[in-house]
Amino acid sequence: MVNEKFETIITDYQGLLYRLCYAYLDNKWEIEDLLQEIYINIWNNIEKFRGEAKISTWIYRIGVNTILMYKRSEKKKQHGLEVYKSEMHLEADEKYDEEEKLNKLKQCINQLANSDRILVSFMLEGLTYEEIADVLGITLNNVGVKINRVKKRLTKLMEDLNHE
Repeated sequence: MVNEKFETIITDYQGLLYRLCYAYLDNKWEIEDLLQEIYINIWNNIEKFRGEAKISTWIYRIGVNTILMYKRSEKKKQHGLEVYKSEMHLEADEKYDEEEKLNKLKQCINQLANSDRILVSFMLEGLTYEEIADVLGITLNNVGVKINRVKKRLTKLMEDLNHE
C-alpha cells in the first residue's frame, strides 16, 4: 500500500517538485540530488500523512522544508527560478527579446529573499492564495500582503535594471 501511494505521489508531483527545486538551483546534478532528498523525506513521512490538508499542500511543505534545509546546509547562495518559456515559435528577434526579458526577470528574482522566491514559485505554479496560505502556514491576508510587496519589489528591481 505504501509503495503504491509513494509511486502515485512521485508520478503525480514529479514535475512540480522538479520545478520547485529548479527555482533554487541551476545545476542539473544538484537538482537531482535535492529531488532524491525530497523523495526520501516523502517516503519517510508518507505514513504520517493524515489527510487533514490536501496532498498537494503536504507535498509542497515537504519540498519547501527540504529545500530550505538544503540551502542552510550549503551555506551559499544559489541562483534560482528560471521563468518557464512557452513553446511558441517566435521569430529570431522576438525570441532574443523574450530571452533577454526572462534573463532580466531571473536576475531580479535572484535578488529576492528565499521566502519571496518561494512565493514567486507558488504564484508561477498557479496556486491559489488559500493554497499558498496552507503551505506556508500563514493567514490568507498575509499572503496577499506578501504577494503585493513581492510584486512591488520586482517592479522596482526591473526598473532599476532597465535604467542601468
